[in-house]
Amino acid sequence: MKQAEALIEKAVAIDPKFGEACLQLGILHTGQGRFEKAIRDYKKAIEVSPQLAEPHYRLGLAYRRMSEESKAEQEFRVYEEMEKAETAAIESQRRELRQFLIILKDQPSAPSPR
Repeated sequence: MKQAEALIEKAVAIDPKFGEACLQLGILHTGQGRFEKAIRDYKKAIEVSPQLAEPHYRLGLAYRRMSEESKAEQEFRVYEEMEKAETAAIESQRRELRQFLIILKDQPSAPSPR
């Protein structure tokens, strides 16, 4: 665990805007029961990578462990909103792809080169 923590901390030191590394550090600290440190890690992940939804969920769990229920619920709401938006975006991309494939299918085939 110490080696993993050292490597993740090194990744954060090399690139302080590496939100995924901050998230992983928070997960590691949560596993060790170091919730204050995990909360700082999750907040940093959110700050440097606001597009990530998972740090909000994990932060909510950490707040819940610290008996800060109102903060936990707020983070869970943010997480749910981000997940809904992501799901809607994925569904929109799928519709566009299906439409493209239908249009492509209806196009006459090009003669094969000889």
